[in-house]
Amino acid sequence: IVMVPMFPHTLTLRPLVIEGNRCITIVITPNNTAVPRLTCDGQAFISTPPGSHITICKKSQPLNLIHPSDYNYYDSLRSKLHWGHKLHYRE
Repeated sequence: IVMVPMFPHTLTLRPLVIEGNRCITIVITPNNTAVPRLTCDGQAFISTPPGSHITICKKSQPLNLIHPSDYNYYDSLRSKLHWGHKLHYRE
């Protein structure tokens, strides 16, 4: 399980890697004045009012992903991150 801060403001805020067979429980204290939001995979968020308990565990069933037959993960990275391209400087 990897917990990643969405908008880290310092270099010390790093992803937290936790053993896959462990569960994580997050408790929003009852006296909390803010309403934190929980997102999964950067998708829709859930508001978590004070007093909420959030438990994250690995699902017992595997997830099967479907890709086109010509899909190549590294080609996608190369294209998105411009690996192997010349740097262009603005003047």
